[in-house]
Amino acid sequence: MIAFTVSHCTSRTDPAFTVRSINFAAPAKRYQWKVLPQGMVNSPTLCQWYVGKILEDNRSQYPDATLSHYMDDILLSHPSPGRLHSLTIAVVEHLRRYGLVVAPEKVQDTEAFLYLGFSLLGDRVTQRAPQIEFDRYTTLNDMQRLVGQIQWLRASLSIPSGLMEPLYDLLKGNPNLRSPREWTTAAKDTVQTILQLATRGSTDRVDPAARLEVTVFRDRGLFAAIHQGNRVLEWSYSGRTSKVLEREEVILGHFCLTLIRRVRVLAGSAPIIYLGISQGEVDALAQEDLTWATITQTAQVEERSTLLVGPLLRHAWLSRARMVQHEPVEGDNIFTDSTKDKRAAVYNQTSGALTVLSTPHESTQRNELYPINWALEKYSQPINVISDSLYAVSLVNRLETSILFDRRSEIGEQLCDLQRRLLARTSPIYVMHVWSHTDGRGPVFEGNRVVDASLYQVLAGGSFPESARKAHALFHLPSVSLRRLYSLTKAEARGIVRRCTRCLPFLPRPPGQSGVNCAAWSRMTSGRWMSPIGGATASMSPWTLTPDS
Repeated sequence: MIAFTVSHCTSRTDPAFTVRSINFAAPAKRYQWKVLPQGMVNSPTLCQWYVGKILEDNRSQYPDATLSHYMDDILLSHPSPGRLHSLTIAVVEHLRRYGLVVAPEKVQDTEAFLYLGFSLLGDRVTQRAPQIEFDRYTTLNDMQRLVGQIQWLRASLSIPSGLMEPLYDLLKGNPNLRSPREWTTAAKDTVQTILQLATRGSTDRVDPAARLEVTVFRDRGLFAAIHQGNRVLEWSYSGRTSKVLEREEVILGHFCLTLIRRVRVLAGSAPIIYLGISQGEVDALAQEDLTWATITQTAQVEERSTLLVGPLLRHAWLSRARMVQHEPVEGDNIFTDSTKDKRAAVYNQTSGALTVLSTPHESTQRNELYPINWALEKYSQPINVISDSLYAVSLVNRLETSILFDRRSEIGEQLCDLQRRLLARTSPIYVMHVWSHTDGRGPVFEGNRVVDASLYQVLAGGSFPESARKAHALFHLPSVSLRRLYSLTKAEARGIVRRCTRCLPFLPRPPGQSGVNCAAWSRMTSGRWMSPIGGATASMSPWTLTPDS
């Protein structure tokens, strides 16, 4: 491994410049430096291009050698030590001829070679672990730099995304880069675990004659090993999506495309991908999804991996038995319903058991999931869950085979708890949606009406005016419906509606006062009245609501 410097006596601080002619009498004269000026934005690009053109002659003279260069670092390798020595002399001399000087102390000819932060020793590639002192990392800027250093290590170590979550939590909060951050116990344990992995973790050097393979794992997130047989070359990790919940086969499909592109960059050919699922399942996914069809056409997909660390990780994860069925099961029918007033109900149509629950959530969506989660905990036998919430039904149907990306939010915690309950079940369930508040006939509509009526009875547990106020606050019923359902007078029903701040903007405007023309009435309803005497203004409102009106 060698490194070179630019042999120039002075430091160029200005970029190339242009000298314009007076009064544009002639074309402008453009001047460019013959060496790279310091501080020019495209200097790295020019450096890469310049050194690459110089090394083209050496690559043609030594076609069986490997010449890799990045900026001012050049890595040379050859199976024959003698040929490698002559190649080194030829490269150094060729660089000197073009004004690039290689100092003798910059040439590394003994192991371990240091190249781009990696240590090359024999057939092993290791990265130097950072020295971390917890007291030095106290601000957001410090934590961001630490996470960046650890992200650099992940290509050589098997660090799942779930292990990084405590460190990601430290980056949340105040966006000011100087804002303080405090270490948590989980974050310190994560750093200690990563440092232990870094001290003994390494990857292998690639064999150009062998085909690259990819094995996908799932352990608190999707990640993969790029390997040749039992020799791991690199670790890769799945990114996040904008959704809180995404199906596993969708995430896996996009991750496989990313791995195929990565292997093509490294080797120029498509890999063998081991997924731990049968060929029949892969064919079924390819028929339904364009992403999987592309995968099967660009790469070879196999089930069993050649990597020995496979059994130590959760490998065959897509083929597990599904508890959420697509057809009804032999079991009780369980009806669930909820309101935004922190009420929920569960009705077992077979036994007639009806349970009214108090939910701890303010959100309507979270209240709809609460009775389903309660029913899954209470009934361990096969059941058919029937709900009038299309949101909850569609979510539960795909929750078992989905990946949660946001487990720290309130809805994320509830979904995580519901997913754990689904994965821990040993008996199947079926989740079905039914339209509510319809005049349908049959046992399904009857069961839904029973669980729906149980929540109305809870609301009607007081005097008629009090029950009417609760019903209007929940459903915003008009005054006609309140009069018919709760036997109120017209004044009482209208008073409840008028006191509602949400219904007030939608009330009809009052009729115009007799004897007032349209222009005057328009000024009156706008809230300002222009007096014809003296031009004085007086505020007035012809439509004033009082609590007793």
